[in-house]
Amino acid sequence: MKLKLGIIVFLLACGFATLHAQTTVLKGKVTAFKTYPLNKVLIESSKSKQNTLTDENGNYEITINAKKDVVKFRADGFVGQTIRIKGETESSVNLLYINNESSHYNVINNKTLTEENLDYCIKNCLEENNNFDRMSSIFQVIQYVYPSSKMESVNGMNQVFLTSRGPSSVSSGLQALLVVNGIITEDITGISPGQVKSVEVLLGNEAADYGSRAANGVVIIKLKN
Repeated sequence: MKLKLGIIVFLLACGFATLHAQTTVLKGKVTAFKTYPLNKVLIESSKSKQNTLTDENGNYEITINAKKDVVKFRADGFVGQTIRIKGETESSVNLLYINNESSHYNVINNKTLTEENLDYCIKNCLEENNNFDRMSSIFQVIQYVYPSSKMESVNGMNQVFLTSRGPSSVSSGLQALLVVNGIITEDITGISPGQVKSVEVLLGNEAADYGSRAANGVVIIKLKN
């Protein structure tokens, strides 16, 4: 009887150890506008089925699968974000604010940000309401803003194509007009995503101010000071 009991205890201990070895704790911070910590952001692990909320300083801890997991971050008034974890134990996330009256009400009502901080950010920090700095190139930033855009090399320089005809006939000059800080340019390869304040795409009548050169659209890039 003692032997059987010992075997059962041993198996339970092994099972607990195995389960523990398969999980780890993910820590991090959730912000908006690159700086302001978000309170009560819901964080969920797809593999471990655990969930938690950020504290008033934006910090969180959640048990996840040690090798591979998908973690979701959600808060009313912000664009939800999903990250894939492959062995990491720390991950900070910047959520994008949805700038409308409903979001303003939900953020304040849920105490995700104070009304004072939110109003200040809307007035002064909207240029930081992006995740451009996490992207690998200026072309990825443009595709994030305008998903149907395409990139192709023309005469050794990467160019942007916005029209439905695409870059298949590069000899026809179908590339978009590129404007950086008000100056028309042919090459934007050297621009770092972290330098970008905003990207705007103009098509059709919206691009009329740029004349015939804008027949295939305009990409307006503004850089931070």
